[in-house]
Amino acid sequence: MGRLRPAGVKCMKRLIYLGLVWLGLSCAAPAQDKAAAPATSVFQIGVADGDCREFALAGDYAAYAQTFPHDVEFVVGKSEAKKDWPWVHPGPADSWAGGRPHAFKISFDLPQVAAGYYRLVVEFVDTHAGLPPAFAIAINGTTLKFQLPPGHGDETLSNFKVGKHYSLAQVFPAALLQAGDNTISLINEEGSWAIYDAVRLESGAAAPAEPVQLRVRALPWLKGSAAGLRRVVKVSVENLANAGEAASIDWQAGANAGGEKV
Repeated sequence: MGRLRPAGVKCMKRLIYLGLVWLGLSCAAPAQDKAAAPATSVFQIGVADGDCREFALAGDYAAYAQTFPHDVEFVVGKSEAKKDWPWVHPGPADSWAGGRPHAFKISFDLPQVAAGYYRLVVEFVDTHAGLPPAFAIAINGTTLKFQLPPGHGDETLSNFKVGKHYSLAQVFPAALLQAGDNTISLINEEGSWAIYDAVRLESGAAAPAEPVQLRVRALPWLKGSAAGLRRVVKVSVENLANAGEAASIDWQAGANAGGEKV
């Protein structure tokens, strides 16, 4: 599969073949900064040290449902990691937390928005080995989705040192933020738990090398068609090039074709 790169002109288009589906992408390419400014911390929850004992309920996953019945609302500057941010983020596969998706909402104030790009970094001590989470990150209503990798597993719930560390870093344009109140929500939509190490937001991030990102995941079922059974494939396209101008995706599968803005 080819990689998507800025073409250095006003728009770009790349045709990608995926099974029996053709996808064409186009978007406005961003101007590249000559030199990225040093990253500046906007907020940080926890310490990236491979441990989670600075968070609420550390080691006691069974207490989550009673302590956080409405999930998490963390206000930067007011809330405390030790009391208000749980060490573990349960998912729909976790009956001990109600067997549903769970959202951790972070609210923060920006006196002004720095130009360019921001970077959100979520550090994990570990994830579930068999059912790792499918995460959604909502930035003031704009949602990006990620499949976390399998971790070491259940042993980490009682021994943090054996965890398989994972770092999720997402760069996004400053246009997604605003002066004043902002929210970023981390949502465990599918799968089981993840254990946090730290969460931080930085300004002054370098522009992404690939502002249009394509993620493809084959789903574990088939769908009947006139031509026979076909594998169902989930395709996610994220346009980080210009939040004010839509990219477009054109697709073709057999005799069917279409297009939409992303």
